[in-house]
Amino acid sequence: MPAPTSSLVAMLLTVLLACSAATARIMPIMKPPPPYDMYILTQEWQPDQHNLKISSFVPANLDGSLPQASCKDKELTMDDITKAGGESALEKWIGGMRPGPQNYLTKQIWVDGMKCSALTPSEWIAGSVEAVRALPAPGLVGGSIDAQQLRNVYGGGAAVLECTGGALSHIRTCHDFKFAPIVCPAVLLATDSCTGMIRI
Repeated sequence: MPAPTSSLVAMLLTVLLACSAATARIMPIMKPPPPYDMYILTQEWQPDQHNLKISSFVPANLDGSLPQASCKDKELTMDDITKAGGESALEKWIGGMRPGPQNYLTKQIWVDGMKCSALTPSEWIAGSVEAVRALPAPGLVGGSIDAQQLRNVYGGGAAVLECTGGALSHIRTCHDFKFAPIVCPAVLLATDSCTGMIRI
C-alpha cells in the first residue's frame, strides 16, 4: 500500500481540526454546581422601626446542614460594599455599613456569623440583597397579625416564622441559586414557632 502523500496528510489534519473546532463551539462550558442545595435568608423584625433587617444569608443543604469553609482571608472591606451598591443602597436592608471592628455589619453579622460560610464577602452582600428584592413586601406596620396570614404573604412553605413570647422576632425564607423564593425543606419548616395572632 503506498504511503500517504504530504498533501493528503495535510488535508486530513485540516478536517480533524475543523471537526474539533465545531465540537468546541457546540459543547457549552458547564460550571460545576455549588456544593450546597439552596440559600437561607434570615431577617430580624425591628418593631421600633417597623422594618425587617438582614441578619444572615447562608448556603444550606436540604437536610438543614450548613457547609463551612475556611475563615482565612475573608475580611469584609469597603470595596465589597461598594461593589454591592454602596452604603446608601444597602442601609435599607442591613444598616451599619462602614467597615470597622464593632459596627453592626462587620461585627454582628459578618465576623460573628458569616465569615466562615461558603460565601465570599461580596457574594454574601450581593446575594442577600438580591434575595430580599425577590420577596414580596409583607407590609408589617405594628399591632398584630395572624401567623398563617403572614406565611401566606410569602407563599405557603416559603417562610418560616420565629416568635419569642408571642411576638415576631425573625422570618426565614429559602431561595434557589437565582435567589428566587422556594419552598423550604421539612426540617426547616419544623422550626416555625409562631401560632395564632402574633405581635409585631
